[in-house]
Amino acid sequence: MARMTGAERKLQTLDRVHKAALAEIAANGISGASIDRLTEAAGYSRGAFYGNYKSKEELILRLMHDNAKSELDNWRLLLANFVDVDTFVADIGAQFERYLTESVYGIFWIELSLHARRNPEFAALYDAYVEQILANLDAVLTLVYQKLERPSPANIRMVSILIRNLAQGSVLAANGATSAGALTLAIQSVLGLSSEPASRAG
Repeated sequence: MARMTGAERKLQTLDRVHKAALAEIAANGISGASIDRLTEAAGYSRGAFYGNYKSKEELILRLMHDNAKSELDNWRLLLANFVDVDTFVADIGAQFERYLTESVYGIFWIELSLHARRNPEFAALYDAYVEQILANLDAVLTLVYQKLERPSPANIRMVSILIRNLAQGSVLAANGATSAGALTLAIQSVLGLSSEPASRAG
């Protein structure tokens, strides 16, 4: 078996640290998250952590960036695989179910929001993060309406905010699969998704 290069080992270290950090934040919140616990869970020393990050706050900013990119990549993949409305709705439902039942990113969302409310300095960074998420979602939703051959709403941002708030609220529900189904139906209604073809003038 080929030995890993230095770059590959670094990526492996970061991946393990990031996964452990998300689990630690989900369990103890951002303020209560411990570098000692997350490095132990990842199988590394504090030195490995500080070899990559100056502080817990810097790690959190990286996780925020990765989360925003992951969300955008997932929506782009859904659009790339667009066949018809029914398939698109089913794919959205499957994505939300995975997100709500398997991912700790949902809890990470909640913890970021709470931390921003309690920490004015962090709030500015959080607001910029949310703006990035919403701008990405604006662009994706515009493409969704183009795929459906329907005009976008005049205020696409309000649709983006509604979808994000619905998703964030669903994270707190006890049953992830049920919440995913309800969330899919809600977004289907918000977007006006239907297997019926769009009406055309004339």
